[in-house]
Amino acid sequence: MLYLWIGISGLINLVVSLVSGIVVYFQNTQSQVNRTFLLFCFTIALWSAGYFFPFVQDSASNSLLSFRLLHIGAVFIPVANLHFVLALLGGIECHKKILILGYLLSIFFACFSFSPYFIEGLKSVESFRYWAEPGMLYPVWLAFYALYFCYSFYLLLEARQSNRGKDLPFINTLLVGEIITSIFGATNFFHFYDINIPPVVNTFASLQVLIYSAAIGAYRLGNLEVAFLSSIKNAVSIFGALGVALLGAWYLIYWHGWAVEGWVWVYITGLFFASHLVQEGSRLIPFDRVFRLMSFTNLKRGVERIKNRDDFYHSLEELQHELKSVFVGELYYSDARIVPLSALPLQPYAALREELTHHRETLVYSELLHKQADQQTVYPYTEGVGRLGEAVLPLYRGEQLIGVLVMGDKPHQGAYTKEEIDLLESLSLHLGLSLSVLLYNEDLRHQVKVKTEELQRANERLKEIDAAKSSFLSVASHELRTPMTIIKGYSDFLLSGKFGQLSDQQRDFLQKIYGSTDSLIKLVNNILDISKIEAGKMEFSYTRFPLEPFLSRIEGDYALACEQRGIGFTLVRSEGLPLTVYTDAEKIELVLRNLIGNAMKFTPAGGQITLEVYAEQEQLHWVVEDTGIGIPPEEVPRLFEKFRQVRNYLQKEHKGSGLGLSIVQKILRSMHGDITATSIEGKGSTFTCHIPYNEDVVKKR
Repeated sequence: MLYLWIGISGLINLVVSLVSGIVVYFQNTQSQVNRTFLLFCFTIALWSAGYFFPFVQDSASNSLLSFRLLHIGAVFIPVANLHFVLALLGGIECHKKILILGYLLSIFFACFSFSPYFIEGLKSVESFRYWAEPGMLYPVWLAFYALYFCYSFYLLLEARQSNRGKDLPFINTLLVGEIITSIFGATNFFHFYDINIPPVVNTFASLQVLIYSAAIGAYRLGNLEVAFLSSIKNAVSIFGALGVALLGAWYLIYWHGWAVEGWVWVYITGLFFASHLVQEGSRLIPFDRVFRLMSFTNLKRGVERIKNRDDFYHSLEELQHELKSVFVGELYYSDARIVPLSALPLQPYAALREELTHHRETLVYSELLHKQADQQTVYPYTEGVGRLGEAVLPLYRGEQLIGVLVMGDKPHQGAYTKEEIDLLESLSLHLGLSLSVLLYNEDLRHQVKVKTEELQRANERLKEIDAAKSSFLSVASHELRTPMTIIKGYSDFLLSGKFGQLSDQQRDFLQKIYGSTDSLIKLVNNILDISKIEAGKMEFSYTRFPLEPFLSRIEGDYALACEQRGIGFTLVRSEGLPLTVYTDAEKIELVLRNLIGNAMKFTPAGGQITLEVYAEQEQLHWVVEDTGIGIPPEEVPRLFEKFRQVRNYLQKEHKGSGLGLSIVQKILRSMHGDITATSIEGKGSTFTCHIPYNEDVVKKR
């Protein structure tokens, strides 16, 4: 009787582990947890298959072969168990070396399982005629077995200590499975060392598999009770089918002696059992037709997954994909999608839109057909529901209808229950909010796109106007400069007295004409310069020239000009100046003319202007410092804007174009340099120019 019980236990473990592993695997074939669980179940099944045969064989050679076969599965159980635990805990990467070592050792032991080093032979133990006698490697494998199971147990205890959240239930479940394996699994080894404790609790290996199935359910659903309920339901179904098969076989074999017919009965019953597992091709939906609870549990899981998403949907397409993935891909509904109200044209959906606008209720096509048949009436919106799908749930933003959730046929074309409709309606409230936000964002993106296009068109128009302005200024400046130069020349001739003596009044008038003409010529030149720079047409002539003669000329020119105004001028040459520089001398002189000219304009008689030149980091630095009226702090950041004139009550008599500093900055930046300014109102200003002078540096830039 003990032989029969252990043999039946092996068969039960074989079927339960294979069925559980395959069912869980096809729940989500991409899940690492599901794949490692299938691997663990396969090792249990291989071990169980070996345990079935030693106790139904009456041959020493067959029994020895069976013992060797069952150990091929057994040697992989501890590492497969650790692999599964690490997958659930998310620790595979951190323990990859331990797993690789475990699989290599398991392969090593499996290779020796057919040698006397692992199983030396057979012996007789208590009630068993044949039992394996361990070889010299067997204790080493037992140590490996215990070590890996203990390490799995340690990791679970550590995870339990560090986790007090929603993951705690499935960690506790795994601990229960490990305890069962440790206590009941140990009974398999006592007979190997002549201890009279038979392996009569092998059947509990199935319980461990089912507990692990429940752990996976808790891992997905966050609901351990539901997971256990699903596992118990599967267990009852599996054991029920096996019970019918084995009772029938026992009756035929032991009461009638029909051995062949008995095993045929087991085979036929197994096929019938498998037909309940395999639905719609290769999709495994265990007992949906018998246990409606499992179908509802799956639906609830899918709804909760959508509602509890961590981040918000970025687009309607992403939301549609999520619905398809859950309802069509996992729950096998024929369709699931959101249809915005804009996608429901008045024809043929006018009646449906009217009905959903005034009544917040779910419309199920098959129910509407039954109601029409029973009440001998026609609902005008029934055709619209049928065109969309099996069930239509309205989506609202406040009181406004914004779309519908369309659900297709359930698996096996089952009817929608009240519980399922309630669950889907709770989902529709969530989807209504999501759709509302997505439509708002879409409308906002459309408005931004329209405004952006308008701004782009306006910007292009401004560019055209600016180009036309620059062209006009360039042409106008050229046309103005020639007559201004002529007027200035004639005025100069008249003032020279070569055409006769002038009265004081005539001389005064001519001097005013000459001065105004000179100012106009300077303005025209500035406009031409800045137009060329902005158009990218200003030419730069880089040459290598000695620095000292250039500085001496600058010093001589401006020292005399400042002296005429009663202003002191000093040029400071710092140590380490290069003998020669590579730059555009004409542009440097233009920059200095603007800066020193401004300093002279805003520095009263008795003041001081200093030009300091020093070299640092392959650059020449030109510092123009004055003791003039200074600049208000709020005006300093805007000094280099075009047509910008500093507002200072002390310099109302000083007029200018407001282009000089802008020209200076643009020239320096075109030469890979720059300018900065500091000022204290009432005490003076400092302008510092930086410009490279090394030929190699200039050419690289």
